[in-house]
Amino acid sequence: TPGIKVFAPMTPSEWIMVWIEYLAGDDPIYCSESRLAFNLDEMESCYNPDPDICIVAVGPARLAAREAVKYIVDKGWSVSIIDQVNLKPFSMKPSEYARIETAKMVLVVDSDYQSCGISEHICCELRSINPNCIPLGMEDKTAGFGASRDNKTPTADKIVNLVRNFYES
Repeated sequence: TPGIKVFAPMTPSEWIMVWIEYLAGDDPIYCSESRLAFNLDEMESCYNPDPDICIVAVGPARLAAREAVKYIVDKGWSVSIIDQVNLKPFSMKPSEYARIETAKMVLVVDSDYQSCGISEHICCELRSINPNCIPLGMEDKTAGFGASRDNKTPTADKIVNLVRNFYES
């Protein structure tokens, strides 16, 4: 939708940043929010200037990404997480682009559908910098009304398995 800015804030400081952006402009803003963020404090940074794996995480997928880092680091790989809040227009800091450029693998994790979703869109934007950019979102299936039919945010295990498969192939 032309003119509408899209953000996915999770922390109080990110919500303040979006509010300031809203007050400074005339255009409407859409915020993708999650119940998982309601009682969330600031998130600890996971910064590595020269990572093996760079995870670009959106919304609640940021929580799973942080959990996955523990296991990935235990395997001996260095990781950096980029918390992507600005979705439209898509923007990153120069230091974030630099980490993506040098990483052996870039994984874009989102809580929405992978197919035709923001993770795929971000990968399209980033593949000119790093062709090893892989989107990861919800499975391409309908969510049901029982635990066996749930279609949720990719888990830490799913992230770790994708990283392991990338390095083993």
